[in-house]
Amino acid sequence: MLTAHWLNLDTALGAVASSYYFVRLLQVTLPAVVALTLALAVLAIYNFDHLMDAARLTGQALTARHRFYQQNFRWLVYYQVVLMALLMTLSFLLPHAVLRIGVGLGGLVLIYFLLLFGRRASGFLFKEVFIAVVFVLGALLPPLSLAHAGTWPVIIRPAGQFILLAVANTLLFAWYDYEVDLQETHTSIALTLGKKRLKRLVYAIFMV
Repeated sequence: MLTAHWLNLDTALGAVASSYYFVRLLQVTLPAVVALTLALAVLAIYNFDHLMDAARLTGQALTARHRFYQQNFRWLVYYQVVLMALLMTLSFLLPHAVLRIGVGLGGLVLIYFLLLFGRRASGFLFKEVFIAVVFVLGALLPPLSLAHAGTWPVIIRPAGQFILLAVANTLLFAWYDYEVDLQETHTSIALTLGKKRLKRLVYAIFMV
């Protein structure tokens, strides 16, 4: 079970479940290939992120997940290649509207990694908010692209609430990872704002 968690299978399933939440609101049919592609995309993004984290560490990781990636780095690189190959194959089967969205979101993910691991990584202070927004867009936009324009207003309020919930979730993770991020010199909003301010921000989000 821990291996499944470290490989982010729960996150991928959460993304698919979130997408089907929007499917139900919009009353559309989401092709199975779209759901599968979404799950694989989430796995690929998170796996690459953790691989980069493991590669940057100079000593033994402090968290079990990062140690798992350090110890299995080579096999997880192969796993990443397989995921990317599957995504490339499935892209030929996607509806054109969904494919265009996927390319756009892929561009956002590329920007994320360039900001996170580039020369100015220390300036990317609010990565948690970026992650949350992209996660929700990945779940929302595929079913939205298959819906009639007249149904779009139905989704505005739930989508906004979902984004706030996702942001609060990533902020809570940052709060819990404060000490580890501090010792491993990672960039996080918790280190930028401090735990007290971050806690107040999470409370404020839940009050909205």
